[in-house]
Amino acid sequence: MRRVREAVRRLSRATAAKHVDGALDCFTERAVVLGDAGGEEASGREELRAFLEEVFEEPWSLAWEVLAAQARGRTGAVWFAAEVDVLQAYPEGLVERVPARLVGVLEQGDAGVWRFDLLTLSQPVPAPPEGRAEGGSLLG
Repeated sequence: MRRVREAVRRLSRATAAKHVDGALDCFTERAVVLGDAGGEEASGREELRAFLEEVFEEPWSLAWEVLAAQARGRTGAVWFAAEVDVLQAYPEGLVERVPARLVGVLEQGDAGVWRFDLLTLSQPVPAPPEGRAEGGSLLG
């Protein structure tokens, strides 16, 4: 789990500073990123650079704080699911905390650096109002 926290912290520092190359260095060359909104996806270095440049044009910056995580792995790879707060910081000093889930795969690269090979962000689905049946879940 330490590797997950460290990788998320490293990416958060780069995204909070809107540092494209620093953020790119957190991913493998063939990484796939899926955001929480339609069209928020990138595959490979070129698409990921364009995606990050677009995100960094926003007036706010992003970072993540890992609250809890589960991870499994084998030599050179870790797959994980983490409950996080997305920290959306605005220029006037306001910071919004939005609960979300990061799921991904980390691969160990050169000099032992762990990089995201897959990273997906989703926001939790709110519980249905009391008295309404929950439907549509594929897991239960």
